[in-house]
Amino acid sequence: MGGRSMNRLFRDILRENKNDYIRTVLGCSWIISLIYFSTAVGGCLSYISTGSIPQMTYLIMEVEKEFLIPYGLLLILLILLLSGYIRKRAVIYKTLTVFGMKRKHKYRFILFEYLGIVGFSMILGIVLGIYESKGLKIILEYFFANIKGHIQYGETPLKLTLIISFLIFGMGFIVCDQAISCLGIDYLISNESETRQRTKVNIKMCFVTIIMAGITIISIMTYWGKSGNTIPTLLAVITILLFLYFYGAYFIKRFERGKGYYKKILWIDDWCGNFYRHINVSYIVGAFIYIVIFTFSFEIINTLPIVQKENYPYDLVWGANKTDKDFLNKLEKKYGIEVKCIPDIRVTAGDYGEHTGISASEYQRLTGEKLKLHNHEIYVVYQRNKAEYGTLGIDYGKKEPRLYIGNSDADIWVYTMRVMPGNQFTRDYKIVGTTNRIITGNFKSRQLEESGIKGKVFEEIIVFSDAEYERISKTARGSDLTVAINIPQNYSRVVNDIYKYAEKNSQVNFFDYKYGNLIYEKKELIVEEQEANMLKVSAMIINIITLVICIIFTLYNNIASYKNKMRWKYAFFYRMGMNKVKMKRHLNREILLTTEIACISSIPFAFIMVLIKILYKDLSIYWTIRYIGESLLVVVVLTIVILFMIYGMASNVYKQIERSIQNEQ
Repeated sequence: MGGRSMNRLFRDILRENKNDYIRTVLGCSWIISLIYFSTAVGGCLSYISTGSIPQMTYLIMEVEKEFLIPYGLLLILLILLLSGYIRKRAVIYKTLTVFGMKRKHKYRFILFEYLGIVGFSMILGIVLGIYESKGLKIILEYFFANIKGHIQYGETPLKLTLIISFLIFGMGFIVCDQAISCLGIDYLISNESETRQRTKVNIKMCFVTIIMAGITIISIMTYWGKSGNTIPTLLAVITILLFLYFYGAYFIKRFERGKGYYKKILWIDDWCGNFYRHINVSYIVGAFIYIVIFTFSFEIINTLPIVQKENYPYDLVWGANKTDKDFLNKLEKKYGIEVKCIPDIRVTAGDYGEHTGISASEYQRLTGEKLKLHNHEIYVVYQRNKAEYGTLGIDYGKKEPRLYIGNSDADIWVYTMRVMPGNQFTRDYKIVGTTNRIITGNFKSRQLEESGIKGKVFEEIIVFSDAEYERISKTARGSDLTVAINIPQNYSRVVNDIYKYAEKNSQVNFFDYKYGNLIYEKKELIVEEQEANMLKVSAMIINIITLVICIIFTLYNNIASYKNKMRWKYAFFYRMGMNKVKMKRHLNREILLTTEIACISSIPFAFIMVLIKILYKDLSIYWTIRYIGESLLVVVVLTIVILFMIYGMASNVYKQIERSIQNEQ
């Protein structure tokens, strides 16, 4: 057969199977558009918070790391789409083989189809992503009306999308190529209706799954769980995979041997016969559900309410000096302010933050609690909001933090690829106790996310023994008096006077990119907290909507790929005498099974992980109950939304079957 004839045959094959081709291109385009959309979301939110267009390094390090696992799942989904498309061509390829098509032509057809899918998908996906991002910009500009001008994210999302898309399609090609090399193309394109997959039971791997689940749960309480959600989520996604593949195979085998199998054979036989193909879809959906519950929805629960005024017991807290008492006395007489003075020292820690050091006697005066500390023992009071409970402390889990007695400056750090504590930091002190408590307020270092020194570190209180405090306070540089002020009247005038005085006489905060003094003003902090939390909640809501759409799309694509087969099967059942009520019930059960298994494998495990995380935070009874209640609400709402959508899809398939039966009559 000549080259022109082969080209004509290739075009004719595509024309005859254009619906499958278009659905595959649209599916891959959707994946590409999600990648563009996620990077554009990060760019928009970065512009809102910093006022500048983000660079690629920032987006990769601070934004895209949250989507590493979803991107991995999208890669698996892409592989399923491509292999499903190749499998759909089974009849055509087998027919052409019978008529004498050579193996190299078969490979060439698949390669050209793959390259066409890649090209069309990337172009269409980027166009869709651009329009989705424009819609997002309009919404964000409405809610963040205080932003001057239009929100911008530059060309970085386009560049990142091209890079990630090529990586994902490249990995997809490698996986499909290796599958063809190892299993043979005939296996990959084998018609599923002709071959029943053999389900293998591995008891050892069932025990490995239990061990993996235990490791995942324990990881929440380790360094990796305290520092973020990436490692626990990755371990959980692997655990769900093991559970579905090995426990799923075990239960399927037991079910097939039981009496119940033959009662349900009409709607469950295809699922049992093609177990691994169906379980792949259940895994993708289950993993997305887990990420929605454990990661994104929990972040929203953690952030609400947007503002917690109880975290700011004073109108203004100032890192002053004992020599400023005359100025404070004048202010007190002039404006009638309420002043509380706390003798202290500045302590710089290896967590890139400056903290307040006080004596055990001062701590007892402030709280009424007596501490028994030896000279090289410290007690840390974490002044955090509830979202930060259960996260890493100043010691990074080692109980012996790196500390420098005194305020920070550029000389105590080592500047390499990243900023590191220098040799002036020591591990001379051991943490013997910690607590979560607001004494002066919930203050953060105002650091730029793009700077070498990372943070937004909370200003904690470090308690020393009286003797040790007396010794180190003699040489500690920086502020030595924390002044907590409540201002009942003349607020603006008092604040302005303090700022003017502090500018000439007080310590400059090394970690403040605005080079401000150690002044924490309640009104300003509440506004900053409100804006930051609104930004975080907006990002999480967008992420949840994105993943829920991914879930719905994955299930829809799965139903669409088997729709013709189900239409033929249930039309046959109807002709054999099955009534419409029973036919609809069987069809619903068959379509819902993939979703139900995804929910069973992910929702209980996600809720257990969330519950452990809540209990480990050591919140008050009120907040513990509220967290659990809100998490249950998320689970219920998410389950209802997914099942409602699947019921709608099943109803649509049933109507199509019903119409085809009526047309035949």
